[in-house]
Amino acid sequence: MSDPHIPERYFYHSFPRRSRSSDHEVANGLSILELMRDFGLLLTPEIAHWEYPHANGTPPRTADMIQRRASFTELAPQELARHSDEFGHFALEFEADTLKQLGAMPVFYVPRSEKGAGSLADTMVMMIIDAMRLTDRIGKVSPVLDEAVAANRPMVRATFGTTDNTKVFELNPAHSQETLAGIGHALAPSNMLSSFLEAALNYFYPADGRNNEALKYYRQREWRISGNYTINGEEVMCLPSTALIERLIQLDGDFFGRTFPPKELIIANKSIRDSSPKRLADWVYVLPTIGGRHILEFARRIVVPDGAVEQARKVLSLLAHPPPVVGISSLSASHSAT
Repeated sequence: MSDPHIPERYFYHSFPRRSRSSDHEVANGLSILELMRDFGLLLTPEIAHWEYPHANGTPPRTADMIQRRASFTELAPQELARHSDEFGHFALEFEADTLKQLGAMPVFYVPRSEKGAGSLADTMVMMIIDAMRLTDRIGKVSPVLDEAVAANRPMVRATFGTTDNTKVFELNPAHSQETLAGIGHALAPSNMLSSFLEAALNYFYPADGRNNEALKYYRQREWRISGNYTINGEEVMCLPSTALIERLIQLDGDFFGRTFPPKELIIANKSIRDSSPKRLADWVYVLPTIGGRHILEFARRIVVPDGAVEQARKVLSLLAHPPPVVGISSLSASHSAT
């Protein structure tokens, strides 16, 4: 039984941010709710930029990671109205235990400073990126060495490095194979380690990455469902269908139709082999169901503008077990009365 003296707190995924408080907000919010009903929760992509500062003052080494994520902010229900003014007046409401079931984790907001110990945070993230790259290289070169040993080849030429800094090395297949076997003994396979490190990087975000007071206020209160993961060996995310992409472009062509990633960036993700610019909509992940249950059916409630309650209920009526729909003003009213 919950303690009546401790305020209720839930996690909220709010939308539509780009048209919040505009004449189109209700129509766009209902369209997004329809998209969720028909396809699932969208994990939209964003670029996180990291820098490795050098002690001698030379230009820092940089890395850009594509993060595909859906964000949830911890709030008391009576706080949602203020939050919605910045992020949109529609919201999915989840209990913390439910978000854990869905694979959500807290975000680590990394502070930045060009001087002193503050630069350690950026350095930490860049070291994780290097660890991802290192384990990915080991995972890639191992089968090449195995093949060379089986073919009794005396030497293998291998190119290592980053896109803008590569070098060719000559490897003795048998010796290198034995060395890597020793290094990896009793540890998880290298390709598995690199995948987990890449997934972990989705949960780091620059604390000073946006000049936005609302986002600064909510630091350390954000959880994310991010990247792709498996349950019982099956991936839970899927790439967007043509039908979904078309509807996203129709909904907001300026956002979902824009070029992504920017042409000048070199993407560090180890799982992305082709990072050539496409439309942003082509990069989304979709989370449709967990264990055969629609993702919206995990929500505790759907919160909408007061005048859109019946329309939202109609949208959700096609679900097998639609969650309750409430007007946003009822949250403040019910809690101010207690």
